[in-house]
This record gives sequence, structure tokens and C-alpha cells, in this order.
Amino acid sequence: MVLLPLCCFGFLGAIICGYLVKRLKVKKKFKTIFIANSIMMNVLIVFIHYCFLYESYWGVFFSYGAFGFFATPMVALSLEYSCIISFPVGEALTVGILQMSG
Repeated sequence: MVLLPLCCFGFLGAIICGYLVKRLKVKKKFKTIFIANSIMMNVLIVFIHYCFLYESYWGVFFSYGAFGFFATPMVALSLEYSCIISFPVGEALTVGILQMSG
């Protein structure tokens, strides 16, 4: 049941982030914002899990949803940014190396 908000809000975040990046042309700022918010959501998830011990269903639902909203678009932004940085190298090689390294 925890994966439902993670996936749903992740898709929503990816759509919104993709639209804003394409419209405003500021990939690096969005990447920084989404990394900072993903870290904050990780701290929130740990806080909710260990302080409330799963008693707060809506807290867990919200925290995983917010984490999905900020973490899922990071995958696409990071892969695109890595392809821009390593321009002479092919996109497939760059993405393959990133996927293999974790």
C-alpha cells in the first residue's frame, strides 16, 4: 500500500517537473531543488516511521507521496544532465554507466 502514493505522486511530479524545466529552461536549479527536497522527505519518512511506528497511516501516506513527488523526477533530470555534461560520448553509454554504478 505504500507504493501507491510513491508511484502516483512520482508520476505527477515527473510531469510537472518536466513541464517546468522545458518551459523555464533551468535544469540545474530544478535539480538542486529536487535533491534538497528528496533529502528532507527521507528525513520525514524516518521520523514518521520511528516516532509513530506506523500508527499514523496518513502520515506514512503523505511522506511517501511527497518523497515520490520529489525523487522520481530526479532520475530523468539526472540522466539528461549527465548526457549534456558528457556530450561527445553517446547517450546510451552515459546512461548505461550511470545505471550500472547505481
